[in-house]
Amino acid sequence: MKNANPVKRSKKAVSRSDQNDGEAYKLVPVAAYDDPIFGRKATSVSACYHDAALELPENKHNPMILALPPFEEQSVFAEAMSISFAVHYPENARQLPGLLRLLAIERISNVLVVTEAHLKLIDWVHIALRHRYRGLVPTRSLRELAQMRYEATQKRETCAIHPVDDSHADCIFVPGISGAGKTTTVKMVLSMFPMIVEHTEFSGVSARFAQVVWIFVSCPANGSVATLMKGILHWFDIHLGTNYVGEMRSGVNTGDWIAAVVDKINKHLVGMIVIDEIQFAVKSADKVHLLDFITGLLNDGKCLFVLVGTPDAGEMVKATIHNLRRVASRAYIPLDLFPGPKASLRLAKKITQIDFLPEAPLDSDAVNEALIEVGAGSPAFMKLAWVHTQYAGRRARESRVTPKLIREAVEEPFSLVEGLLGALRSKDLVALDRYRDTAIKQIEDIREKMLLEQKRNRLALTAGEDEALKKFSRCVDMLINMEWSQIEAEAFVRSKLASDASMSVKELIALAVAAKHVV
Repeated sequence: MKNANPVKRSKKAVSRSDQNDGEAYKLVPVAAYDDPIFGRKATSVSACYHDAALELPENKHNPMILALPPFEEQSVFAEAMSISFAVHYPENARQLPGLLRLLAIERISNVLVVTEAHLKLIDWVHIALRHRYRGLVPTRSLRELAQMRYEATQKRETCAIHPVDDSHADCIFVPGISGAGKTTTVKMVLSMFPMIVEHTEFSGVSARFAQVVWIFVSCPANGSVATLMKGILHWFDIHLGTNYVGEMRSGVNTGDWIAAVVDKINKHLVGMIVIDEIQFAVKSADKVHLLDFITGLLNDGKCLFVLVGTPDAGEMVKATIHNLRRVASRAYIPLDLFPGPKASLRLAKKITQIDFLPEAPLDSDAVNEALIEVGAGSPAFMKLAWVHTQYAGRRARESRVTPKLIREAVEEPFSLVEGLLGALRSKDLVALDRYRDTAIKQIEDIREKMLLEQKRNRLALTAGEDEALKKFSRCVDMLINMEWSQIEAEAFVRSKLASDASMSVKELIALAVAAKHVV
């Protein structure tokens, strides 16, 4: 393994970043346990190696490459991702108790559609990770294997004792306005790979080491590179049980934090770092340190980077990183905020399938067209519009969704955000980027108000619905106490109650224990 430090340290003191950033660094790692996408998977797995015949000859003896998922045709990936991220919608969804239907409306935000961008990115990750790990052998862990080759050579069975091949690194940028789905796209692709692989044995010899396949972090809003580096160290502390942040002496500067991160990247064989919201860092006064850090690691083949951010950040990255050959090799996977007509219709059909009003629409084509119209084809705003439609329909006791209901449902809440309707009609990307969080907050407020109304008036709740709510809450609490994440617990209990609302708490917990045991 290469030991050269890719960070070129100046004799002059590196400019200090905000040393008193408090707890800000703890928000840098994406909380995989509670993330709606990452929460579906374990953070680490025990290594198991696929057939070496599926790899190039130069990769067939590399445990880190054989521990990765096999490279498949895009059609295989597309089918696997579609199944993995399908939203649960049982056949009897329209007949579920009212409160369960209300709880299930939030599933709409989980509707995901596999696009060409997903497939391009997953191909890139597979190829780039193999380049990254090629020739990168954890010799300490595989010392016995090297000893066997050495002894064979001494017996005139000549072979390479330490097979050598350069490790290469690459960088890709995924640009898009907020709401285009860039972060979700990257998370979906990463979920097709293990985060951490724990190796114990390879080719009959002991090989104990942790391989960090990917790290996902988000730039702090203040653009502090020191905070970002501290957050990456905190990622290791969270997932590997280390104390790297605590081991850093007080008063260290940005260069010290960078050097510490580089050391841990080498130590833990990090394959790829995803940096979301990169625009915060590249627009800060401290951006030179981040870009030098990335460029140095790319030049020395230390780590892959996926940079996710706004389009203007991409131009700054291209203009600033010195090694343009690497950045531009497969540099961009752009995501359009407003997809083409076919893509919009495909997404609309997926969204409108999650319908909890008592009856199906009479004209599904007209409903899909209305949804595309009010959401301007934007994935984020189409989902928001459909959630508003479900709440409005339930409140008005409508039997089914109509185009008129969709337009009326969004008119009031969207008009409360001054300029939002105009931005949607004119497809003003900059304005929509500002409005999205406000629109989401409104949906949360509507949901809370509806729940409070029902609890206060007790008019829409039957005894069965009230019992279902108590059962749901009790089971979720018990599973959280059993160290399930809240998202995982709620998803499990919802799915079971949706299939059989008469199940007892005891039966639900027994199923949960059995499911966890199988996993």
